[in-house]
Amino acid sequence: MSRIVHFEIAASDPERLMTFYAQVLNWTFEKWDGPSEYWKITTGPPHEKGINGGLIRRSPTGTPISLPTMSFVCTASVDTLDETLAKVVAAGGTIVQSKFALPEIGWMAAVRDPEGHVLNLIEYDASPR
Repeated sequence: MSRIVHFEIAASDPERLMTFYAQVLNWTFEKWDGPSEYWKITTGPPHEKGINGGLIRRSPTGTPISLPTMSFVCTASVDTLDETLAKVVAAGGTIVQSKFALPEIGWMAAVRDPEGHVLNLIEYDASPR
């Protein structure tokens, strides 16, 4: 069995997306000292379950380090879904699937960032109805 160990977000305007994800999910970004525009994304402390990723400038034609991408939807765990949805809107994103219950799991919603990427948000709670 293979697990996802890293994710990447392609962006036409990297600064805009770094601001969005910092405001909504408190992610931090660090410029990578490599051959292309690339920022390492830290999504949380190393002792917590989860993965980190990267943000790369979108290339319409693709290069060895930046391929033209479609989409790969990820889900981020949040403490309070309602508060996070408000942050999404305030940071320039949109809600594409309103909050709904996942019985015995929690609450979920889907949002779109300012560049059109879809991100699922989940608040774990064993008692949603």
